[in-house]
Amino acid sequence: MTKKLIIKSNIIFFALHAFSTLLPAQNSIQQILNELAHEEQQLWKELERLKITKRMISLCQKARMHEYSTCRKEIENSATKKPLSQSLLELIKKVFKHYAVDIKSVAIIGYSDTKQVIIATDFQLFINEDEFLKFHPAAQEFLIAHEIQHIVHNDDSVRYFIYNQLSPTPEQMNDPEYIVNRFYRFQEKRADMLAAIHDPHYAQGNIKLLEPCQCQETSGISHPKESQRMAWAMDILKTVHQQPLVT
Repeated sequence: MTKKLIIKSNIIFFALHAFSTLLPAQNSIQQILNELAHEEQQLWKELERLKITKRMISLCQKARMHEYSTCRKEIENSATKKPLSQSLLELIKKVFKHYAVDIKSVAIIGYSDTKQVIIATDFQLFINEDEFLKFHPAAQEFLIAHEIQHIVHNDDSVRYFIYNQLSPTPEQMNDPEYIVNRFYRFQEKRADMLAAIHDPHYAQGNIKLLEPCQCQETSGISHPKESQRMAWAMDILKTVHQQPLVT
């Protein structure tokens, strides 16, 4: 075999190998997307039985956006502001760029309230930098990526209008099986998964975020339990990115 043929055969071998490793990953991503779409569809079917349709919520988002925006602006105005460092602002810009989301459409707000380390509305991103920097660097990037998914899917306004249409009681909101809570948990699951499948670095960050939380799980009412979120994260790292956990 000539040198040219050897080189050509090696190129073909490596190309086929790359394709064979890429195909299972693409299949895994599509399976995740299909499962998320099916789960969302089933939740909307349940909401329809309560006279809440996806179209109705979409119309509310258009016709009553001023109401929603005013409500969220009031939260911004009542927050104790604290300017973010330039290094954190650069990190936020980097992650937004990685997910191809226009950061100009989002108000980045530093604040010192400790109830939430980071939280997003449809057009705002609140960050408590002092608390945020306590996380592992990879976890910090994942946190931003997770909130970006909430922004992209307008999750906060969907929650706002579903909640206002149903006006649930405190007892209902304490019930993990109540449809609103199950819808909230789906939104959190989707944000986790779509952030993690995008890049192995973010999948690693997802796990780094969850590791310290395993010893004190949340109730699993409005957010999935940490053990469940960890299982999703580990599965994505293994099946989508085909990588071991970096310790």
